[in-house]
Amino acid sequence: MNYDLNEEKRTATSEKHELNNHSENTYSESNHYPNHIGLESENLLFEKSQKTKRFFYSPRQLSETLEIVALALIIFLGVRGIAQNFIVSGESMSPTFQPNQLLIANRLAYINIDITWMPWHTGSQWQPFGNPEQGEIIVFAFPGDTERDFLKRILAVPGQTIEIRNGTIFVDNQALNEPYVTDPWFGTMPSQIVPPNNFFVVGDNRRNSFDSRSWGMLEKDLLIGRADFRYWPLKELGFIEHHEY
Repeated sequence: MNYDLNEEKRTATSEKHELNNHSENTYSESNHYPNHIGLESENLLFEKSQKTKRFFYSPRQLSETLEIVALALIIFLGVRGIAQNFIVSGESMSPTFQPNQLLIANRLAYINIDITWMPWHTGSQWQPFGNPEQGEIIVFAFPGDTERDFLKRILAVPGQTIEIRNGTIFVDNQALNEPYVTDPWFGTMPSQIVPPNNFFVVGDNRRNSFDSRSWGMLEKDLLIGRADFRYWPLKELGFIEHHEY
């Protein structure tokens, strides 16, 4: 009987020892990561923190943002004062320009600077980039409605005499060579002198252009700029060629 009790104690002690060894060798995530609460609980806490999180700019961040906006505005206004983009509407300048083509007009080309405040000035206006010349393609406000912009070619400048004989343009009694005209117009216009600060402008599509032949001379004050660059379509991307007579 005593033998059985002792054997039973030894068996119980052995089982307890094996259990302890098993516990020591078993990986316990809670032992290694006592603060770990499980992926699902972490997601719930993250979503809660996102809902309660507040976004705000510090005074420094706000100041930097305002500086960037101000700089962008200054650059935009500066570029706008130098160049302006236009879309071609109608076929009055065909084939040189087609409808929906996009171009940029150089607003500085014909700029006038008031110099009357200078003590040594010899005139009232200074044009650093010169005057409009024959053959140049220009953008201007239509005299009959200044809200509309027109695109035409200058054929005569102040002081020149212009005349149309059976569709041929004569300037100072010399016929103009106009290779850009593919469908000539055979109308006639009596000789007249272009007055100061005015220009005689005509579209390249002589049969379909509302220009100086109809409404007269163009005043210089209505000039917006010289058409200098075409950026659409891409196959015609580049600077615009102005004809020389």
